[in-house]
Amino acid sequence: RRPAPSRATVARARPCLAMPDDLRPPEVLDVTAETELDARTEMGFLLDNMAEVLVAGEAAGRLRSREEEALVDSLVTAAADGREEQLGLLARDRLGLLLSPRYVSILRSRLESVRSEEERQALQRVNDFVVSVANSTQRAVGDLHTGQLAKVQALCQAAARGGDAGVQELAEEMHEAGKLDADFVNWLDLAIRAAEAQDGNVPTQWQLVLRVIQKGVHALLQADYARDIATLREVMSVPPAARRDLVWTLLADMPGDAARQLAATIARILGSLAYERDPTSRQLHEEMVGIQQSVEAWFASPFSGRD
Repeated sequence: RRPAPSRATVARARPCLAMPDDLRPPEVLDVTAETELDARTEMGFLLDNMAEVLVAGEAAGRLRSREEEALVDSLVTAAADGREEQLGLLARDRLGLLLSPRYVSILRSRLESVRSEEERQALQRVNDFVVSVANSTQRAVGDLHTGQLAKVQALCQAAARGGDAGVQELAEEMHEAGKLDADFVNWLDLAIRAAEAQDGNVPTQWQLVLRVIQKGVHALLQADYARDIATLREVMSVPPAARRDLVWTLLADMPGDAARQLAATIARILGSLAYERDPTSRQLHEEMVGIQQSVEAWFASPFSGRD
């Protein structure tokens, strides 16, 4: 007589009772998880390309920014309310914007959406104010042009003395000193376009010099953005609930200039994405807003120790 099986024997024998493979229901794929993974991959690619996008936007003077549009709108509101004496006060820290091609595009877009004669007159008064500023700062603009030419001359002299290595060394020194900034990038682009318009399709030595310098400056600026974007990728790799603590930890380990540069990069990314309508750009914009809020909270906290 065969002895009764023990509980352990029954437990070991249970796998033999599994349903045959041909009778099992098909596995259900987690389509939602795969879709979310694909979306985050696309968003990562978009963020990785943002360094080149931001430098190109600075060069063309077309970085879209809600803050820039808000400035023009505040001037129009003040003019419409009869507070024209406040225009100078409102614009005193952003006069560079009002003297750039970006202002013209913003004003043109506002003119296209004018709904009343009062709005049109307010826009006219703002433009009259900007023209008066341009006229009064004409000498300053000339000094700016002279200063940018001096930078080009210094880089050319470094190339004559030390070749590519000499140019690279001086360019990095000027970059660290804040001299190869967005204004210089803008000036280079305008100077190249002016030279092309004057000389036609035949590239002159002057055009070639400007293009070589432009390429080097773009590389330096892209490297700065790339470091910030690597930091943002690190933040986005953790769940949203943990990002604030990670942002604060990273900022605490950064020099003050690097922390402010990261904040400026986030603002530029948001400005570049502000009007994009595809799902990936909208999602990246939303996540950048959350990170920006964490950065702003850090600077407002007593832990930042910033001046």
